Amino acid sequence: MNRSHLNNFSQFFIAAALLLTALFFQITVGDILNIRLGFILAALLAAAFFLNLEELILLVLFSAFVLNWQPGFSPEIIIFSIIPIAAYFIKTLVPLQPFLGNLGFIFIFTMLFYLIFSPRFLINRPGLLIADILASLVYGATAFWIMKTQS
Repeated sequence: MNRSHLNNFSQFFIAAALLLTALFFQITVGDILNIRLGFILAALLAAAFFLNLEELILLVLFSAFVLNWQPGFSPEIIIFSIIPIAAYFIKTLVPLQPFLGNLGFIFIFTMLFYLIFSPRFLINRPGLLIADILASLVYGATAFWIMKTQS
């Protein structure tokens, strides 16, 4: 295995570890505080900047399965799964540094997700929305930084 393949291999496992950490935080913290957090989406959006398409799809499918382990996919899971793949394709069109593009994606796609599936949440619980966005931005920035330092 040459050095390039080894770096790609380790990058995938770093992304997978960050995703598992995000899953743990989102499920445990979300259950304890009874809120939904976007750590998983933030981790997948950061991974979109470093992984190849096949690796990203594998992590997206794993996440969709963990979040919705029942047969069939809900509209939320379908949109959730499309977002990181869309980010993968449009990341080169963003006229910002990749780190800032990642943060922009996290903010925009989190807001879009809320607008589509929970518009009342924006009005009824703005404090939790802000907390979700800030927590997702911090986790996404951390995930991006970790993957960047390992690339």
